[in-house]
Amino acid sequence: MKLPMFKHLRLFVSPWTDPYLNLACEEELLRSARPEECGLYLWQNDRTVVIGRNQNAYRECHIYEMQADGVKLARRLSGGGAVYHDMGNLNYSFVCADDDYNRPALAAVVLGALAGLGVEASLSGRNDIEVSGRKFSGSAFYKTDGCVLHHGTLMCNVDCDKMNRYLHASSAKLKSRGVRSVKARVRNLCEIVPDITVAKVSAALQKSYADTFGIMPAVLSAEEMQTPSVEEKRARFASEEWLYGKEEKFSETLGFKGPAGEIYIEFATERGIIRTAHIFTDSLAVDLPERYAPSFEGVAYGSDRMKELLETLGMPEEEYERLV
Repeated sequence: MKLPMFKHLRLFVSPWTDPYLNLACEEELLRSARPEECGLYLWQNDRTVVIGRNQNAYRECHIYEMQADGVKLARRLSGGGAVYHDMGNLNYSFVCADDDYNRPALAAVVLGALAGLGVEASLSGRNDIEVSGRKFSGSAFYKTDGCVLHHGTLMCNVDCDKMNRYLHASSAKLKSRGVRSVKARVRNLCEIVPDITVAKVSAALQKSYADTFGIMPAVLSAEEMQTPSVEEKRARFASEEWLYGKEEKFSETLGFKGPAGEIYIEFATERGIIRTAHIFTDSLAVDLPERYAPSFEGVAYGSDRMKELLETLGMPEEEYERLV
């Protein structure tokens, strides 16, 4: 494997457990990424459900149970599905210039850290890391202004009963994976190495990061990250509009599982004509909704043109005939 030619490494370990502040720091590091430089950011959120950029909060998690238990809702920049974070989970984020991005090399940092702790893991599917067919890590990706974010979770000792309580996985997704619940699909690293801790995994990642690229990283302090720009980003991540989206009345809904992931579309119609389409998805393609939603505007609901557009998104013809 050819490694990217990084000349500099940065490292920031967040002392905070506030999801909105942590996401703000992640975006700040992403937007400050420079050519020939890689950044590694390690962080934890206390009792938070984090949904993908294009997901519907009310469909992906049990909002009212979360509110009753004091569990926060957060929405990240990247696509993909909903995840539960607590203090038994460690999040890692790599940031670099688009031209320097090398997914296998960054995955090697994570796999090398795990191997050093006695965990022989492997990459699986579109974005998972597994041991014996059970997932303990998922990852997602985001690009903006020539910079790339590659981030993921590492379940060290997550409360899986709470995870099952707050996440709402569709029956289609569970069936496709041959399991009955979210809990049955995942495992904690402590099941493999009983004395593993978040602190040990964090230390192993930092060592593997330096060893993989042969450079000692410059360590950023918490004070350096406490800037007006970060505070402004935190306010956006914590806002009702970012978390839930704009209020709008929809009269028709369709949902299906396509090649890109689960897709759920809400249509606002007027006299049989689609006025607005809002696409929710766990697809890793962040721009999928903005690429396809405008095409539905002005199309007759139930028409051949609507069928063509849904087939483009991967909806089976028989499912269209059944739902429309």
